[in-house]
This record gives sequence, C-alpha cells and structure tokens, in this order.
Amino acid sequence: MPDAVLDTSGERCPVPLLRAKQALRRLDAGVPLTVIATDPDAPIDFGAWAAAERLELVERDLDERIELVVTRPA
Repeated sequence: MPDAVLDTSGERCPVPLLRAKQALRRLDAGVPLTVIATDPDAPIDFGAWAAAERLELVERDLDERIELVVTRPA
C-alpha cells in the first residue's frame, strides 16, 4: 500500500492533528501518513501526540511548510 498523504495547509491546530488522528486510524499499522502543514505549532502538537501514543514521527522543514510523517508501529 502506498504512503497516505494529508494536506492540511492553511489550517490551524488542532485541526491538522484531529484530521491526522482520523486518517491514521484508517491505515494499517506500519503504513506511514505524511501530513503537510503550514501551522508553525504543528511540530509541537504532533510531537506530543506521537510521544503519548508511541508513534514514530519524522519531521522535515520545507521552506514555508512542514512535512510530518507519522507511523503506527506494526
């Protein structure tokens, strides 16, 4: 299954986080969810969520947007 992508550009937290939670629930464990965000607080919110839920999180800062890759361990 290819990676899933969720573009939340222009949305402010907590909306990107809530949408990511819903999207990740629909994916099988081990399938990465790439979230595109422009909210500067997204890395903080996603970091706290990943730590609390024991999710793998990789963050990439791409000029005016942030790419967060979230994976539920298999």
